[in-house]
Amino acid sequence: MKNILITFGGSDYLNQSLRIVKILQNNIDETIKLNVVVNENYRSLKKLQDLSEKNKQIILWNNVKEMGKLMKEMDLAISAGGSTVWELLYIGVPTILMIIADNQKDIAKNLSKDGYIENLGWYNKISDKEILMKIMELVNNNQKRERLFKQGQKLIDGSGKKKIAKEVIKRYKNITL
Repeated sequence: MKNILITFGGSDYLNQSLRIVKILQNNIDETIKLNVVVNENYRSLKKLQDLSEKNKQIILWNNVKEMGKLMKEMDLAISAGGSTVWELLYIGVPTILMIIADNQKDIAKNLSKDGYIENLGWYNKISDKEILMKIMELVNNNQKRERLFKQGQKLIDGSGKKKIAKEVIKRYKNITL
């Protein structure tokens, strides 16, 4: 275990990136790097910059252009339940999700139920202690991370367009226009 990705959208309007960094910075092995992705609109950018200058475990990624490339280097991700989760699953990054918007509720619930991700639930209904416990559980459980890696890649295999086309053709091949 070397790299944890923390990503809640570039501007992270609910400030969860800083929250996760503060929870983890003194509670993880010094060999683990916290890779935090934000952009210039992130309101706590200066605070994160200051923390990363003081603590070499914290690596700040501002305006990442090739997110997939960065994700491939990660052993674990802590993310919001938005569209980033699909890329994390495709790449096979074991992922812990926090729900930060209503449209993420069903995604997090269903992916968790089916064993593709770990779902912490709503960001404002989970304590820092519970977040730390769930993260440390995955940091220290290679087998569970490996299972999540394989599950994610099984779900998102890169053949979605072909599967959809086959399904459309199968369902509508007898319809004449």
